[in-house]
Amino acid sequence: MHFLFISTILTTTGGIETLIIRMSKWLLDRGYQVTLLANRIPVRRELFHKNLRIVEAKDQLTELCFYYKAKKVWADLKIDRPDVIKTFDLTASWIGTVLSTRISPAPKVIFGNYFAYVIPAGWNPLKHGSFRLLLLNLRRNFADNSIICMSEEQIAEFRRHYGHHRRPNFWPLPVEDPSRNRQDRTPQWGRIVSIGRLETMKEYNIYMIDVIARLRQRGLPVKWIVYGDGILENDMKARINAQGLGEAIELKGILPYTEFAAALQDAYVFVGMGTAIIEAALCRVPGIVALAYDTTGVTYGPLYRFTFGNCGSLMETPPATTVEAEIERVLKFSRQEYEAEMKRTREYAQRYEMDGTMERFLRIAEKAAVPRASRGLFYLFYLHSMAVKFRHKI
Repeated sequence: MHFLFISTILTTTGGIETLIIRMSKWLLDRGYQVTLLANRIPVRRELFHKNLRIVEAKDQLTELCFYYKAKKVWADLKIDRPDVIKTFDLTASWIGTVLSTRISPAPKVIFGNYFAYVIPAGWNPLKHGSFRLLLLNLRRNFADNSIICMSEEQIAEFRRHYGHHRRPNFWPLPVEDPSRNRQDRTPQWGRIVSIGRLETMKEYNIYMIDVIARLRQRGLPVKWIVYGDGILENDMKARINAQGLGEAIELKGILPYTEFAAALQDAYVFVGMGTAIIEAALCRVPGIVALAYDTTGVTYGPLYRFTFGNCGSLMETPPATTVEAEIERVLKFSRQEYEAEMKRTREYAQRYEMDGTMERFLRIAEKAAVPRASRGLFYLFYLHSMAVKFRHKI
């Protein structure tokens, strides 16, 4: 079976990039063929499996959005016919739909959503015309067995938007255990670690500076070690300097994945979300899950208080505690309580490990369908693109 992975939003090494690297490696190690089609590859090529074929399409990827251009562009790219197209963002799902009409026999197409919410914060379908068309394509042309959501909360949100009769697949994030072959941890009391991009959705990187200041004011000499880079970095530096926390907070830049477990060797508490909070839990670091897009510091607490699959989005009931209170709770554990927390944290996270989740993915791929082709939507997308170009020329 040949899987074609499509992403139009690859940036620095983050959750989606890591997911693609892991999924392709797992499939290739088991004899499947995998090709990655992307706008560009901003991460180091050596992170990918040596047998993964990478096609960096650049502007040609955008041209695949147009039905009348897609056949020629596809031929120029010289990619073997896929059996299954796995898309990692909404634009990629549109491209997958177009390609399914231009490749014979038509491949199945699977859409996966890996943002905290089905409709990401700040994206207004009424305001962004192309985005509205992408959502209409997903709603009208994808069968439920071709849509995967990473949490029950995402499924509930999907059903609120698209109808309570909809039944997309639940598929939790597949996560490798970064602690394999590592020596036992030596946690240092008060050492808080975060790993992840310093970007929108992860605003905890801003409010955590105030949290550190307040904890230290209460006589808890904590330190916060931050790995990652992004647009929030300058604001963080200014806030750290303004509060005189240069010795308490370290911004250490991007962390290679091979050093993930080592960076957590002496961590006492982890604060974060997404894949990183699961990986930290597999390293037996008690963690506090920050909520996506939240600027107030509320939380439900550790990963095991969330429904399985949810690693940073709101649940049905509102959060009843704060990141600050949860950090202080962990800091006040006895030795025995801390050991019990490490054990409970890891045991819960083991449910995300690769083999089980990827076997589930193969079952989903077997049942997935070819999307319906909507020539009307293709034509509207073309008209919208022409209108945008015309406005830019004025």
